[in-house]
Amino acid sequence: MSAIMLIGWIPGIKTISLVQLITLRCGLGLIQAKTGVDSLINGIPQEFNFKNDELAMQFKEEAAALGAIAQ
Repeated sequence: MSAIMLIGWIPGIKTISLVQLITLRCGLGLIQAKTGVDSLINGIPQEFNFKNDELAMQFKEEAAALGAIAQ
């Protein structure tokens, strides 16, 4: 299992698109995804787990393109 940590964000982050990405790639519900993004915006890192490295890296790249800082 692989994990990606969203640790911050850059100005102009696309929060709605990030919520959609999290629901799609992480299998979370809309409320859980929105709560996670809201927490990220408020400075609380968020961890997401994936079945393999390929899925994790894909999520990391997509999240970064939306303005999230991932590691």
